[in-house]
Amino acid sequence: MPANASAGEFRLSIWTSLYWDLSPEDVLRHIADLGWGVIDLSCEHFGELWRSEAPRVDGWRGLAEELGITPWQCHLFMDLNLASADADERADMIGRCAEHLRLAGRLGVRNAVLHPGWLRRGQLSSVDRVRANLTSSLGELAPICRETGVRLAVENMVPPEFGVHPSELVGLAEAVDPAQIGICFDSSHANMSKLPTRETVAACGTHLFCLHLSDNDGSGDQHRVPYEGTADWPGLVAGLREIGYAGPLNFEIPSLSPRPLAVRDAALAYVQRAMHFAAEGGDCCYLRRPDSIRDFCRQGWFDPKFGYE
Repeated sequence: MPANASAGEFRLSIWTSLYWDLSPEDVLRHIADLGWGVIDLSCEHFGELWRSEAPRVDGWRGLAEELGITPWQCHLFMDLNLASADADERADMIGRCAEHLRLAGRLGVRNAVLHPGWLRRGQLSSVDRVRANLTSSLGELAPICRETGVRLAVENMVPPEFGVHPSELVGLAEAVDPAQIGICFDSSHANMSKLPTRETVAACGTHLFCLHLSDNDGSGDQHRVPYEGTADWPGLVAGLREIGYAGPLNFEIPSLSPRPLAVRDAALAYVQRAMHFAAEGGDCCYLRRPDSIRDFCRQGWFDPKFGYE
């Protein structure tokens, strides 16, 4: 099957954590069989390749090319902290990140996503200090990005962390090297932060390198498929069109990863249909109904006292 899943003018991409139980090689074969041609290499698969010898790394890239799979992005390890208050720890993290970028380059990955980091885990951090430390670290890594051909994309987060609004991340990129340092827009984080989707995406501008797309109800990072929460999907598409984003729509939906393989496969077919709907300007009318009507409809399914007589 040709690997060309799309929605409107956008190619579709999937975070391989959806298939965490497959090997890095088998996940390529499986996704190609489903007709999806772009991936976000998850921490599980990136980590396995990290622990592998060079022939396997080179073989994985060769297989991806053979199958027509583009590894548009990868997620660097979650504990990578380039904003640490400890100078020695920060130097160690910069070294680790440089090694990860070199591996990503060998795998043919175009963008490596990382979180902004923190001063001390579990403690409220000064935004200004996080920004300063992160700017310094990224300044050291920008030459490695140029060497490897892998750009670093910093993900928007949720309050009270640094990087909630794209303006903070745009400032970070412009302070370092906007050709090498950019933004990964996470739709679920923006929804939790109560940011308007279209305007927030548009604020990323040309600094938007890649996407983490999923849905939630605003109360937590639930990684649901589109229209299973309150995220504004037509607004997302409109914002991407406004800035001329040419990359893939990458879906980060590991909430489905415990499901049987066939169910996960069916979810990808649903995602494609849902995004065609969003690309055509479709919205979910149920979410627009007044709260009183919505609550009545919900209770009517489960509570006999709201039954229809």
